[in-house]
Amino acid sequence: MSLLRSVKYSLLLNHFGAGAVIGSEFIYDVYETIDIGKNTKIGYNCRFFGKGGITLGDYVLIADNVSLCSATYDKQKCIQLSFLEKFIFVIMLGLVLM
Repeated sequence: MSLLRSVKYSLLLNHFGAGAVIGSEFIYDVYETIDIGKNTKIGYNCRFFGKGGITLGDYVLIADNVSLCSATYDKQKCIQLSFLEKFIFVIMLGLVLM
C-alpha cells in the first residue's frame, strides 16, 4: 500500500493501526465509525458500510471482495440483509480491547 493511501486512511478513518494494509478498490461510507487495528490486512475490492460501527482488532485478515454491512439502511448496498432493515449492528472482528 502506498504511503499516500496510508496517510489518507489515517486521516479519514476513526482509527487506522500501524502496519495496517488496505487493498485497492476499498469502498466505505461512514468512515468515522470504522476502526482498523494494527497489522490488519484488508483485501482488494472490499466494501464497508459502517453506520452501526465496524471495529477490526489487531492482526485481522479480510479476504478480497468482502462486504461488511453494520446497518441495512440502503437495500442496494446490503441486499442480502434487507429483511433486517430496521436494525443497526456493530461488527467486531478479532481481538478488540475496549
